[in-house]
Amino acid sequence: MENNFIAYIHLQIKLFRKNFIHSVSRKNFDEIHDYRVALKRLRNIINFIKQIEGGKNLKKCFKINHLNRAFKSGGVFREMQINRIILKRYEQRNGIRYYGFRNYIRIEEKEAFRSLKNVRNRFSARKIKKFETKVIEAVKSLPPSRLSEYVDSFILKRIAQIRELVKDHNVESTLHRIRRETKSIKYLLEMNKTQSKSYGDIEFELNIVTELEDLIGNWHDQQVFKFELEKYISILDKRKLSDEAANKLILEVAEDYNKIFDQTVKAVYDHYLIPARS
Repeated sequence: MENNFIAYIHLQIKLFRKNFIHSVSRKNFDEIHDYRVALKRLRNIINFIKQIEGGKNLKKCFKINHLNRAFKSGGVFREMQINRIILKRYEQRNGIRYYGFRNYIRIEEKEAFRSLKNVRNRFSARKIKKFETKVIEAVKSLPPSRLSEYVDSFILKRIAQIRELVKDHNVESTLHRIRRETKSIKYLLEMNKTQSKSYGDIEFELNIVTELEDLIGNWHDQQVFKFELEKYISILDKRKLSDEAANKLILEVAEDYNKIFDQTVKAVYDHYLIPARS
């Protein structure tokens, strides 16, 4: 299984470098998404190793190599890309062009892409290679016979954390953390498809978790869109301006948000066997 981990790390490094280098256009939607997913998987491996004896050398490894900066800058740009897609859906649904908000998104997207370019211009192949070597050395330091056991333990801890999160906190405020934990489970299942003591049918479990993660992701996208629309209207209010179309749209967006929020919460509670909210 150690070889599976190492091959997985090599693949994610390759996917990151390829897509990060080619994310040179605001139209490169897939490249932005793919290089960020590769970084999420690498970060998850680091978090996994750090919890096992022998993984201490990976402390702050992600930040040292500027990968965190690449991840965050791409995230802001990605959100603006998705906002533009969601806005187009509303325009098609309502048969109207929201010119003011569309222009606001365009400006925000342009600024986010400028920040991404600045990060990409500091890209260092040498640092990435050093990072890759360090992570692989950490994997090799782990006892191969217990890797599957460690994976199962890591996943079960994530599930326990999710259940603990919703026990004493507002669900809406913790869904982002639940989303990260669900992604973490998904990525560990990807690497451990053939060996597991806790899951009988890994492929089935992976499909279920993927569907749940997609649903939470859709909720997140709608929340970000709602936030940016509210921010746009707030800016107009401060300038003593108005956008009647946007003011009407926010009511529709809020209604859609409430629907997907309720759907997402139900799915999270059902999957992780959490008692229903009172």
